[in-house]
Amino acid sequence: MKIAVVMPVYNEQHNIMPFYKRVTDVLKKIKVDYEIIFIDDGSRDHTLEKIKEINDKKVILISFVKNYGKAAALMAGFEAVKGDIV
Repeated sequence: MKIAVVMPVYNEQHNIMPFYKRVTDVLKKIKVDYEIIFIDDGSRDHTLEKIKEINDKKVILISFVKNYGKAAALMAGFEAVKGDIV
């Protein structure tokens, strides 16, 4: 079983690392295979750079060149899922 966490983000540079750490701590604790899909919805701050700083093969990054909205970001994330549970 593989869990997929789909996370659309927009101008969240200060929240990326705390979110990543909390989610991975929980997923590692329950000993499950996982993937984390970040969808940067055209952020204008350093959100994209913060996601790129994460050195984890289980992190997938989708980046929009402009803001398309939460629904579009979620759809892109759902299409990229390889996990069994989202």
